[in-house]
Amino acid sequence: MPVPPHDRPQPQTSDDALLSGPAPGSRGSSSGDEPTRITVPGAPAPAGAPAAPIPLGPSIEGYTLKEEIHRGGQGIVYRALQLGTKRLVALKVMLEGPFAGETTRRRFEREIELAASLRHPNIVTILDSGLSHGTAGTEPGRYYFAMEHIDGLRLDRYVAQHRPAFDDALRLFERVALAVNYAHQRGVIHRDLKPPNILVDAEGEPHILDFGLAKHVGYGAPTLPVSASESTVRVLSTSGQLLGTVAYMSPEQAAGNPDVDVRTDVYSLGVIFYEALVGRPPYSVDGPLGDVLRRIEHDDPDNPRSLVGQAAGGFKIDDETATILLKALEKEPARRYQTAGDLARDLRHRLLGEPIEAKRASGLYMLKKTLRRYRWQAATAGGVLAMLFVFLIALAVLFTGERDARRRADEKTDETRQAVLRQEQALQEARERTAEAMLAQQNLRRVLVRQHIQRGDLALERADLREARDSYWQAFEVAPGPATLWALRRYYLQTSESFAALASVGPHGLSKLSPDGELAAVCVTPDTIAVRNLRPGTPLNTAGTEPGRYGWVQVPGAVLQLALDDDGALAAAGDGWGRAFLPNALAPSVAVQLPEAKAKAIHVLSGGQELLVLWHTSASVYRGPYGEDTSTVALRGSPTAPGDYLAARRELAVPTTAGVELITIPLEGALGCTTVWTGNTPARAVRFDGEELLAVLADAVYVAQIADLAPGRVRSPDATGHVGYGAPTLPTVGYGAPTLPTVGYGAPTLPTVG
Repeated sequence: MPVPPHDRPQPQTSDDALLSGPAPGSRGSSSGDEPTRITVPGAPAPAGAPAAPIPLGPSIEGYTLKEEIHRGGQGIVYRALQLGTKRLVALKVMLEGPFAGETTRRRFEREIELAASLRHPNIVTILDSGLSHGTAGTEPGRYYFAMEHIDGLRLDRYVAQHRPAFDDALRLFERVALAVNYAHQRGVIHRDLKPPNILVDAEGEPHILDFGLAKHVGYGAPTLPVSASESTVRVLSTSGQLLGTVAYMSPEQAAGNPDVDVRTDVYSLGVIFYEALVGRPPYSVDGPLGDVLRRIEHDDPDNPRSLVGQAAGGFKIDDETATILLKALEKEPARRYQTAGDLARDLRHRLLGEPIEAKRASGLYMLKKTLRRYRWQAATAGGVLAMLFVFLIALAVLFTGERDARRRADEKTDETRQAVLRQEQALQEARERTAEAMLAQQNLRRVLVRQHIQRGDLALERADLREARDSYWQAFEVAPGPATLWALRRYYLQTSESFAALASVGPHGLSKLSPDGELAAVCVTPDTIAVRNLRPGTPLNTAGTEPGRYGWVQVPGAVLQLALDDDGALAAAGDGWGRAFLPNALAPSVAVQLPEAKAKAIHVLSGGQELLVLWHTSASVYRGPYGEDTSTVALRGSPTAPGDYLAARRELAVPTTAGVELITIPLEGALGCTTVWTGNTPARAVRFDGEELLAVLADAVYVAQIADLAPGRVRSPDATGHVGYGAPTLPTVGYGAPTLPTVGYGAPTLPTVG
């Protein structure tokens, strides 16, 4: 049950914060370090009234008292000289001496033990403690402890007088929060954080002091018990209660809850930082004590961004800093920073320009709080709005429902009709384009096949068997069918090239011919490749006229791609691997682990010292025993055929969906790629004719001078349907031997180019 404001517990103040009189600019009973005593006329003096001051002099063994610094209800703080070390210290002496009550002595001893357990550069260190012997007959012995002397200003006055840069002030606050978090990690809750208890020295380093009201929690706590009467807040009905830290109390302290945790100190730090930056507290602390406690417990703090210019000496607060301050000042402990370390970490994020962890309160949360505060007014307004809303809905249904339904039905019918018409038109156009493309492709194939067969017949009449064979194989590659197959069979029957016939119809796996047609690479087994000599007069199953020149190699797995050059250099690739072999070598010269993506084609370069792999959108060259020297270039399109390599110029022409791309392969350095031909349809095959011509097969055959294909100069077919100079010509797609025949069991079968 909530405690009425006039019956709520009244806060105590620590001894170090009690001065002899109010300081200029203090806020009465709430924010200054010189508290105001609230008394009732005729009431007796409170039991904790300060005793007479100790006369200055060497009354504490080992110390010489210089001057009085602070005076409180429990003790007096002197500036003193430690005789043994000749250093200046702050000496706190308990007023009541050996006659002090058990509660006062226990609180004094707990302050010594808690402060002495903390070793941090930003927490005042306890140097010595004990009970003085006093002077016989004149002065009794007194409890005391010595701590390091800090020559500095309290935090708020330091910020007001030195006016540090905004980021420097945030760094100062970060160090304070880290010091408080250090105490929390060791089970010490300060419970009386305020500007007078945070001194800043000349170097700008903060120092936290006065653990008189501190509380130890967790494991490893001191053996001294903490009674209920020693809580930070306790119920007092007597007049004369000292008030000095009300402005920095958390809502749970103001509500009289004695079981506070580290989040109480987080709230106090939020009030301290808010006041130092803005120049005023987050809410009014003037007026009767009950009203002040109610505002602390219930009123939300003012947004610091809305107070710019209203308080003298305040900083211009940015949005992130305002969010951090408001997060620390949340009324509900669960919505605050859960530790002082979290507060310090968000300050560090703000200084580094990183995203902060604090988030503004959501609109739903703010709405809930507003409705809770004005519940009756909100209920009345909600009822009126609900009635008005129901009335408007009824009118809309009665007057517009039927008209809207009819209009929606008409619109939907029109949209459906238009969609059907558009779909039918698109299908018809697609059918027409498909038919035209298929017809054009068939015509082109027939023309090419007829041309290759005629060329082969002419070569056969001239007894040029090599050109005749190549022409028939080229016709078969363009359009495998009865006509081309019959031409090949007629050639082999007329020429009696049994070794070539055996190569074409013998059972084996993937195979590849060298460009000159004199060598063949055949996969005898899925992971074994045999290189054979196809020269006339040489038995097919022997190594050739030069002993040991050709043989077979073992590869890691099933072969998916093959490449063979005229010298016998071999390249193979499979699922996740690639190999290149020098002529007549059993061990690979290049062994690489390829990505999982399937290679489109491979080429062997430099006599087996380089491996080129065509991917879906790029090309890579691997050099070195393990492919450690790798160069990759991106392609504009996806390869549609393996392409043709011109060793003399170290250039690879690749037909892609973007046209024909010319890849330049330097001996060292990065690859280059230039689009040298574009057309209406993608290129399906390319072939170098010597070192002068490049032929392209697309929707027609285009031939261009290689010298005319300068890097960066894109060539497209002109209005006459050809590229280059002179009249349109058909491509001479390699006057050498046929390229890779994919041979299976039975009749010869070769891949269709493109």
